[in-house]
Amino acid sequence: MLKKICLEGNTPSKKKYSKKCEICEIKFSSAGDVVAVGCKDNLVHILSVTSGYKHTAVCRGHSACVRTIDFSADGVVIQTSDASKELMHW
Repeated sequence: MLKKICLEGNTPSKKKYSKKCEICEIKFSSAGDVVAVGCKDNLVHILSVTSGYKHTAVCRGHSACVRTIDFSADGVVIQTSDASKELMHW
């Protein structure tokens, strides 16, 4: 579901992610089936809990370390902010 939201241009980003990146924020969706991880690489990594924490998407666009993550009540939209106080919706 969230794979469709996190876009790089018009297509979902499927690039490899660094497992060595420092984590700044972790947030589970209200249903508990998805976890979003904000890192110092300025990305939000989306993992599927039900698939054994498989990396499913990357949200790109922040210019600084991702500091906060919030899911909408229905789990469809993610709101993030970074160290430069930039706010993004995915």
